[in-house]
Amino acid sequence: MLGELPEIHFLHGNVLVGVCEKDQRVGYLNNRCSICNEKFSPSKILFPIKNKDYNKDPFIESEWKSLSIYLDNSFIFSIFGYSAPTTDIEAKEIMHSAWDKNKRKQLNEIDIIDIRHRDEVEKNWNGFIYHSHGGIFDDIRYTHSFRYARRGCESWGDAILQCDPWSENNLPKFKDLRNLQEWVKPLIEEEINFREKDIPIKKYKRVAT
Repeated sequence: MLGELPEIHFLHGNVLVGVCEKDQRVGYLNNRCSICNEKFSPSKILFPIKNKDYNKDPFIESEWKSLSIYLDNSFIFSIFGYSAPTTDIEAKEIMHSAWDKNKRKQLNEIDIIDIRHRDEVEKNWNGFIYHSHGGIFDDIRYTHSFRYARRGCESWGDAILQCDPWSENNLPKFKDLRNLQEWVKPLIEEEINFREKDIPIKKYKRVAT
């Protein structure tokens, strides 16, 4: 039981992703369009140049629009594997514009995982962290989402809105995917019961490894 898997968007393209521009369908490159049955064409790749022009290619443009929608509606924003280089002005402007429109901006949490010096990271992400609602970490396991596995939003909401912080339930390290799935299974079952039976999600009680 995996529950709802996260969506994946390729903001700079992907060599294994194919597109059908005519029917606006996306899939694995070797597959065919579900409407016209024609083979997918390779998606465009944006290389690390100063002026990438994210709106030039329809597929890339749609990926960035999806990201903007998520940022406009998110409660916790985690950044991992992207340094926000000074040369990528357009990308930061797109993200900043969407993040600024978020109606919960004063409550939101942003976690940045980066091994660079803190001053440099803060300079690159200037304007994204509102007051103290943000953290810079050199290890992803220190972030809110890892310390409150699958309950990041619930625990953060209770802490800042109800003054009722949760106990941590750190995501353990696993060598086997099946062990991870077994560990997370009770949490997913609880989410399903909340969605389908309106049974409230309980504050964290540690799940045995």
